[in-house]
Amino acid sequence: MYRVNEKFDVHAIQGGIVHREVNETVEADRPRQRGLDTQWRILDHTGYGNYILAYYCGRVTENWFFEGSVVYSRTPTLADKDLRTLQVTGTNLRIDFNTYCKPKTSGCI
Repeated sequence: MYRVNEKFDVHAIQGGIVHREVNETVEADRPRQRGLDTQWRILDHTGYGNYILAYYCGRVTENWFFEGSVVYSRTPTLADKDLRTLQVTGTNLRIDFNTYCKPKTSGCI
């Protein structure tokens, strides 16, 4: 059996704080086959390494799937040029970056 219990607050890109709570329980048909089966794809990146846009998908059990995308960057904010390029890529891929959350970067350990 897999259990996920999380509570977290995230600073949204468009402003404000998004409160999330995840409580999931899943029973595996074959409990001995544990672990995540995950694949990642790089959708866009800068040649000079300022950001990477990645897509991930996978499964926890035979009937529990997940997918999403994430932007990794070297700095808390992107340069205007990189942001414009990323937005064009997002539009072409039908990604709405307004639905993305922005992590809190100050006060982190």
